[in-house]
Amino acid sequence: MAVKGTVLGTRAGDGRYVPSNSTTTGAKLWEFTLVKVNGQWRISSAPSGLLLTEDDFKRAYRSFDLYYAAYGWAGLVHDQVRVQINPSEGLAESLVRHLLQDPTAPLKGAVDSAFGNNVDVNDVYVENDTVVVDFTYGIVDSALAEANREAMSAQLAWTLKPLTESRRIEVRVNGEQFPGGPFIIDPRDYDRFDPDVLTGEAQAYFLEQGRVHRLSQETGNPPLVGVGQPGSHQFGHLAISAEQPVKVAALDKAGGVWVSGISPGSQWERWIDGAHLTPPSFDRYGDVWSVARQAPGKSQVLRAHDASRQIPVGAPALEATDVTAFRVARDGARVAVVADDGNGQRVLVGVIDRHQDKIVNLRPLVPANDNQQILDIAWRDADTLVVLVNTKGDRELSSWSVTQGVRLETKAAARVETVAAAPDPAPMLAGTADGEILVWNPQKSQWTSVVKSADPPVYPLG
Repeated sequence: MAVKGTVLGTRAGDGRYVPSNSTTTGAKLWEFTLVKVNGQWRISSAPSGLLLTEDDFKRAYRSFDLYYAAYGWAGLVHDQVRVQINPSEGLAESLVRHLLQDPTAPLKGAVDSAFGNNVDVNDVYVENDTVVVDFTYGIVDSALAEANREAMSAQLAWTLKPLTESRRIEVRVNGEQFPGGPFIIDPRDYDRFDPDVLTGEAQAYFLEQGRVHRLSQETGNPPLVGVGQPGSHQFGHLAISAEQPVKVAALDKAGGVWVSGISPGSQWERWIDGAHLTPPSFDRYGDVWSVARQAPGKSQVLRAHDASRQIPVGAPALEATDVTAFRVARDGARVAVVADDGNGQRVLVGVIDRHQDKIVNLRPLVPANDNQQILDIAWRDADTLVVLVNTKGDRELSSWSVTQGVRLETKAAARVETVAAAPDPAPMLAGTADGEILVWNPQKSQWTSVVKSADPPVYPLG
């Protein structure tokens, strides 16, 4: 007997959901062998694995975010898994147990964990108004270093946030108080570890006649005081850091990525050299990234922390492609790339292995299509990538979940040439070919002009 169906996705062994566009597409047949026993037909052999309908899958597995430490304990990076509903084990305990394991395959090499290898969880339960997480004794060794203890607290606070309703968390050891005194975690103390880095009140910036302006209709879009004057440079493609005071980077039409501070007396300095570079992208560590087109079908990823030297970054999957956009996510771990290997443009997502200084685990998010041109990409938050596509003369702006690998929503973008995004509720921004800056009005589902003549807008990072 054969059962015919369409594969929507699979749950990988590490718990992540893999949609069908990266596994298999179209209808598929599963062969079952039947035997007749006492007049009844019964299955004697079946394909390996578990076949579930979409409704059954949603009932059996719930989607949750796990949080790992970014390189250098700089913040958190979220990972998404489908957790099986196990009546014999509480959901909170299941989450903590997943957190003690390695991250899913796409994040391997890009994140760390404050929990050591010899840590296990005994139980998770609520006592009065506190969520108690009872670990085995290995947690004591892991929490000895203050940086480890802080990162561990942040990982627990953010991972358990959907279930704890902001209750305090107490770490215990084999049912006893933590050695040396209570180990209490107040989730409100760890907001600064937010993987999005920015809040929904993020401000945007733009270039106008060589000067950097802050986009603010209330204050008349003031220029940033202290940024070096452009001089003979013709700057475009602005990028803004997240540090305070901010740094600004721009691409010179004559070549190179140049950076300036905003303190009095700041001057533009060339951080990355080259004539064929992608627009710059800051990461949360203050590094500027770009990709050099060394020849047709030959690209080199570059980064720099200051003007002293640029550092080549290994990216084997990109070396034989034409890269037109390279954006580091705000979490400092993920990257999104528009690349063409000769079979059409596609959007790839991967991660930065900062231990090896390499771009790894690149995989397609938006596949190549003969009828599409990818015009721009921007990170909205740590998981959502906005992609601007021109298809048969029609432009559309799509939001994609990087962890799920699926498209979330699409909006019309007839005049849009570039896009800028930040976490909700910060508005989506766009630039047009004739220099207008547009803002998306979700209530009216339309773009509204806010600046008539300027270079495209950007938000910090992303």
